[in-house]
Amino acid sequence: MHSRIAEDEKLAFIYDRIELPLIPVLWRMERNGVLLDRARLEAQSQELGKEIWRWSRRPMKRPASPSTSARRSKSRRSCSSARSCR
Repeated sequence: MHSRIAEDEKLAFIYDRIELPLIPVLWRMERNGVLLDRARLEAQSQELGKEIWRWSRRPMKRPASPSTSARRSKSRRSCSSARSCR
């Protein structure tokens, strides 16, 4: 694993600047424990569930096919006035 990190500058940055500094923090959290507010977590879960449901009910837009995009841009270029365009 260390050789892979050493080979990749971005991975080395993440490891050195983000992951290694978190080791003492995570160690203390594991040693001392973490207090969770179950009621608040449940409320957040309900809110997120409703939001996901709302987003799932929205109609999805299909991406235009390349031929449709080409026709649209061609028709825009050929329109010189509002009367000649549909």
